[in-house]
Amino acid sequence: MTAPDRRPETNRLVREQSPYLLQHAHNPVDWYPWEPEAFAAAAARDVPIFLSVGYSTCHWCHVMAHESFENLAIARLLNEHFVPVKVDREERPDIDEMYLGATQVLTGHGGWPNSVWLTPDRRPFFAGTYFPPEDRPDRPGFPTVLRRIAAWWATERRHVEAQADEVTDALRRMAGGSHMAGSGRAGRERVAAALAELRRTFDPRHGGFGTRPKFPPHGALALLLHEFELTGDRELLGMVTRTLDGLRLGGIHDHVGGGFARYATDERWFLPHFEKMLYDNAQLARAYVDAWRLTGTEDYRRAAERTFMWVLREMRHGEGAFYSAWDADSEGEEGKFYLWRRAEVREALGTAEGELFCRVYGVSEAGNYCEEATGRRPGTNIVYLEQPLEATAAREGLAPAALQARMDDALEKLRAVRSRRVRPHLDDKVLASWNGLMIGSLAHGGRVLGEPRYVAAAAAAARFVLAHLRAGGRLRRSWRAGEAKLNAYLDDHVFLAHGLLDLHEATGEAVWR
Repeated sequence: MTAPDRRPETNRLVREQSPYLLQHAHNPVDWYPWEPEAFAAAAARDVPIFLSVGYSTCHWCHVMAHESFENLAIARLLNEHFVPVKVDREERPDIDEMYLGATQVLTGHGGWPNSVWLTPDRRPFFAGTYFPPEDRPDRPGFPTVLRRIAAWWATERRHVEAQADEVTDALRRMAGGSHMAGSGRAGRERVAAALAELRRTFDPRHGGFGTRPKFPPHGALALLLHEFELTGDRELLGMVTRTLDGLRLGGIHDHVGGGFARYATDERWFLPHFEKMLYDNAQLARAYVDAWRLTGTEDYRRAAERTFMWVLREMRHGEGAFYSAWDADSEGEEGKFYLWRRAEVREALGTAEGELFCRVYGVSEAGNYCEEATGRRPGTNIVYLEQPLEATAAREGLAPAALQARMDDALEKLRAVRSRRVRPHLDDKVLASWNGLMIGSLAHGGRVLGEPRYVAAAAAAARFVLAHLRAGGRLRRSWRAGEAKLNAYLDDHVFLAHGLLDLHEATGEAVWR
């Protein structure tokens, strides 16, 4: 059997609901979704599977798609020598985790797009992440990789099989090793070890842990807050507040619209990777709520409320559930939606207020984005705070409350201007686990902050999930365009149950228990 040599109007992905798979439904690549027909085709043709795992708001997934998967010559190579399979990692976390582990075993690192070559019985034997469309000094181009793997498969099958066995054995050990055994309860010795590691890797200057890139450390913040309440150790609280301050001041924080980007590519939280994910914002908002509860610092309440309002304004289905993510790109450029030129700020706010805003939020004529990311759009700026507003108020000779009020008015005007720009792609699937996180965060936030509207929003989302993401007595993973699919995973059950318990605590209503 031979692969089709054609440029189809659509491929099999056109029948899917995942926004990520639909983004590739018009590729000349003869994609399969993850299904038995793909594995049968690979066995019948005696060719490897090329597995590409990503998600719809992934910048480098877009880059590889435009450079390679929309390229007819590269598509012919893929179709001739492989059975290409696309997977949305957010729909199928089980597949994502397994083959991301394979990439880490084979290369020492991982990420998305995750590119993995499998035997027809799904054993991985070669992997990487992004491949450019042509050879470069630091890495081979995708066509070169495809030709080499096809030749290796044809002439060195014994070595391919041996490598596949070796990687598969490593994955089995990782999944079921004795080091994973335990009662399911974290004893105090494990908590102490975790705290010691957090102390060792803490960045006292910028907050967070380790070096760049830096991801918002949701789990670490939750542990530190819990342990501070349990022990009163103020060093732990200091690690939390320094991290939350770095996040809220930095460019990773969308000062204009609210919410936080997925991660920062630098150590000081300035330069974001601009995509915005529901799960990040759910967990960060909760951390800011608890930091306000424990410290009374109004900046933390403000960060939580602006995050909640972004979610309710931009991430909410008409019946109450929450969408998954916003893309980093718009009009083919990463971050374009979020960047500002000084002249744009002055035009929107007027000369005097515009100049004040630019001084407060680091907007310059030369552009701060260009300085941090060589070769990108000169004159463009990320809006951020180099220092807390109180310090800027003293420098400007203004009362902090007065400056805050003026900046709030300016930010709202800029948000109105920005709303007329071409928006990034919205991944509008509804995931049970991520909705569970947001339900819990809103319910907890509404109770602690005394804001009934947040609790009401949590209840509306919970009603949607329980009505639309259950079928045949089972919870489903994903819903989009009227269709729920895929049986739920452990994280779906855990996060939804936790969110419903938070909602019960906020309302006292037995229906949520």
